[in-house]
Amino acid sequence: MGTTADPGPVGRAPSIGAMIGAVAAVAWGIWGTRALSGTTGVVVLAVVVAVSVVVLTGAVRAVRHATGGAGPSMFRSRFYRLTVAAEIAAIAAGVAILDRVDGGGHYVAMWIAAVVAVHFAVFGVRLSTYFHRLAAALAVVVVAAIIVETVAGGSTGTAVTGVGAAVVFDAAALLTVRRHHVRRQD
Repeated sequence: MGTTADPGPVGRAPSIGAMIGAVAAVAWGIWGTRALSGTTGVVVLAVVVAVSVVVLTGAVRAVRHATGGAGPSMFRSRFYRLTVAAEIAAIAAGVAILDRVDGGGHYVAMWIAAVVAVHFAVFGVRLSTYFHRLAAALAVVVVAAIIVETVAGGSTGTAVTGVGAAVVFDAAALLTVRRHHVRRQD
């Protein structure tokens, strides 16, 4: 693996992951800002989209300049596919249960973010400890959202989850693109 002094080959997987993160940030941002009123939601979503566009632009450039040789892509591995399949099944089961129990769906966003956090924690065990930090950041968002929802009610937990997850995904994607861009410049 390359270091700052010896960057080594930079494959496409980190940049593809950053693209996925930026798109996820927009999706979470849309979900979260729908729970905000007035111009606040519009402004927050505009910021999320702007940051995501910057990240996507950097990630696309990084993919074009990838030198390869960094090993097989995690996206093609059986482990990745099984983990994502388990994630989708857990999300579907949880949403079905919450729909019956919660009625208004106030905890659905939090459930999905929690499952996504677990999915990243699993990646951290097998692929890279980087995913542990991503899982921890999402877990903090989920805990904060549950507290806010419990205290304030309404859709406040959804707003915190959506906007918080958008910030986590954009920040992680931006750091990934920056790290790999800087590595190539050395």
